[in-house]
Amino acid sequence: MDPTTLVTIISHVSSSGAGLLMSFVALSGSTTSGTLKDFYWFDANTSGIGGIAPNKTRWFNYRWCSISSAGDIISCTYSEAATPFSPVDNFLTTVGVPKSFIKNRNTYFYLSRTAWGLWLVGLIFNILSFAGTIHTNFYQTPRLFKSYSVLRWVALFLTLVSTVLYTACYAKAQDVFHSSNLSAAMGLNNFAFAWASVAILIIDTLNSIYSLRNYTSLFEKNKIIYPNNITGQYPMETYSQVGYGAPPPHLPPHPLVVPAPAQAPTVPAASPGVAIDNGEIDHVATLDNQYREQQPPVTSKSRFFTRIKRNKPIDP
Repeated sequence: MDPTTLVTIISHVSSSGAGLLMSFVALSGSTTSGTLKDFYWFDANTSGIGGIAPNKTRWFNYRWCSISSAGDIISCTYSEAATPFSPVDNFLTTVGVPKSFIKNRNTYFYLSRTAWGLWLVGLIFNILSFAGTIHTNFYQTPRLFKSYSVLRWVALFLTLVSTVLYTACYAKAQDVFHSSNLSAAMGLNNFAFAWASVAILIIDTLNSIYSLRNYTSLFEKNKIIYPNNITGQYPMETYSQVGYGAPPPHLPPHPLVVPAPAQAPTVPAASPGVAIDNGEIDHVATLDNQYREQQPPVTSKSRFFTRIKRNKPIDP
C-alpha cells in the first residue's frame, strides 16, 4: 500500500474514532440506564455531609445521583447542562463538607463547568475537521487543506485543555475526600475515553502536517506543468499516485505530459538515412491544439504573471 494512502486511511479512522469517544464522554449522564450510566466523572462517600446529600453520590455531566451500596442508581437530580462539581452548591449546605470544598468553592465550580464547555466546543471542531477530511477526497486546494488542518489543531487544543481541567478538578477532589477519611474514586470510563481522545487527536494532527506538506508539494509541481491554468485546479497525474483522487472532468490531462517509465528503454540513434514519421508529429500537434482550446482564455495580465512564475527560481 502506498504510504500516503495509508496516512489518509489513518486520518479517517482517527478522526472518526476520536469523535466517537468524545461523544460518549459528552453524553455522560444524559440517561441513567444502559451503557451511559457507567460513564461518570466522580464517585464519593457523602454520608457525613448534611443537607440533601445521600450516602453515596456520583457526578455526571448533566446531574448527580444517589448510589446504592451495590452500585445501582437510586435517584437523580433534574437534568441540567454542565452540572458543576461543588458539594456546597450540590447539597445546599456546608455541614459536614470538607473544608477545602468550602474554601475553594469557586475553584471546583468553575473548573468543572469550564471543562465541560471546552469539551463540547472541541467535539464540534473535531466533527468539522472530519467532514473536511472527507471533503478533500473530492476537491483539493492548498487553502482547504490548511483550513482543515487548523480545525484539527483547534480540536486538539480544546480537548486537551478540557481533559487537563477535568483531571485537575477531580484528582484534587479525590485527595480532599481521602484526607477526610471518605472513600472516593474518579470515573474510569470517562477519563480513559477522554485521554484516549487526546492521544488519537495528536496522531491525527501530526498526520495532517504530513498530508499538507505532501499535497502542497504536488500542487506546486502541477503549477509548473500547467503554467497557463488560472482555475486553481490541475490534472492530478501525480496526485493519483498518492491517493488524492482523479482529475477534474473539466480539465483533462495534458496529452504531452506522461509519467516517465521506471526504466526508459535505450533507443539507438537514428542513422542519417532514416526518415521521420510526419504523421506521428501531426497527431501530437493535433492533441496539443485540442488541449489548448479547452483552457481558459489567457489575458495580458495572466501572461505577465505567467512570465514571472516561469522566471521565478524553484527550490529543489
